[in-house]
Amino acid sequence: MYLTDPREDPKYIGALKTTLESRGDQRNLDQKMLDVYIQKHRIEGRAPPPDISFRPVGTGFAGLLVDQDVSVLSGNVTHRVYPRGDAKSERHASDVLEPFLTSAWNVMQKYVEVWRPMIKDSRIYGRAWAIGPLPAPFFWGDDVLKEMYGKLTSGDESARGEIASYKAENFPIVWRHWPAPDVYATFNDRHQPSEVVHCGKMYAADIVDRFGADALPARRRSYGPVTIGTKGYSDSEQPDVIDYVNGKYFATAVPDKDDPRLAHRWEHRMGCTPVTLAETGRLPENEMGWRWAGAAFHIRELIHAIDDAFTDIRTHIRESGRSPNVVYLNTEARSQLEGWPQQLNVEDYSTVNLLVDERLERAPMPQINVDVYQFLDRAVGCAELVGVRRSAIMGQGPSGQSAVHLNV
Repeated sequence: MYLTDPREDPKYIGALKTTLESRGDQRNLDQKMLDVYIQKHRIEGRAPPPDISFRPVGTGFAGLLVDQDVSVLSGNVTHRVYPRGDAKSERHASDVLEPFLTSAWNVMQKYVEVWRPMIKDSRIYGRAWAIGPLPAPFFWGDDVLKEMYGKLTSGDESARGEIASYKAENFPIVWRHWPAPDVYATFNDRHQPSEVVHCGKMYAADIVDRFGADALPARRRSYGPVTIGTKGYSDSEQPDVIDYVNGKYFATAVPDKDDPRLAHRWEHRMGCTPVTLAETGRLPENEMGWRWAGAAFHIRELIHAIDDAFTDIRTHIRESGRSPNVVYLNTEARSQLEGWPQQLNVEDYSTVNLLVDERLERAPMPQINVDVYQFLDRAVGCAELVGVRRSAIMGQGPSGQSAVHLNV
């Protein structure tokens, strides 16, 4: 539920993740969108001869389509606060609020970018997720900072610089990108996220370092090199870790069938579910359960067809890179001569003895069906029409107008 306390039921988070994961087929669509982007999609083609390996050809249309959109949308971000009131409100907005928003935007992404990965997710998957911006006051409430304030109280003025440096490195507002395919959510009647789970993995040792040993299931609490008779995690094993957030709580859980553990839980006091959801490819209701579609959604099958055709052309070129030798023999004359075979196997760079009226030629080069090239011309034209080639983004526009257009 919207205000469910995960501490009351440790199995709730894992059960919610399983339930949401089973709804619809969005995850399979996400995988297809990613596959065409990184060119890991299935490419089919005519089987080559046994001495030639099958080598698919990916045209990269999905990558071009996504990356050109990302390059346009990744411009500099500015923050503007519209004041309500007199000149004093205007000065407060321009002198205090806007500088704070700009600084906070940069500080929250000092070590790990959030905005650019969200832009790329929005074009590949049709939506982007992030946790926050979310207050994290405990960053300024730990024992290290308390000790610094104690030194300052005792008269050590050097502690002021230490406190300022510590606060600058531990900003108490967090914003973290969540990969879109790993996030599941329920929505309220205003289409706002109500409960959100983010599914990830962590090494067991990292879980212990961050949350303590009690965060692991009791039966597998030991970790390290696997030895006979132990049930602990190996060094390379990564247990599932689920982040959960609703309108009141943020929690991190380590699911387990018998002993699910709540690694971390706190009340965020935001009055809403503090996540960022950017939707760019919302689909209408459909029987497949697809909710979001990436930039390459409408040409996903066309990309397969184009890549298959290019693969066939490449296979044909590789197996027909050189036409075979053809020998025209006078078999009747050879039958009357001793030591002259009636069949010849002509190898490259070899010497062949021929009679006067015999000849050696190259066979005609095999030709691929001309319809393949006609199909490619039309298929590529369709792909460009859908949006792969956008003249405005490439610096070309109508005469007399600026060549910089946002055509996304």
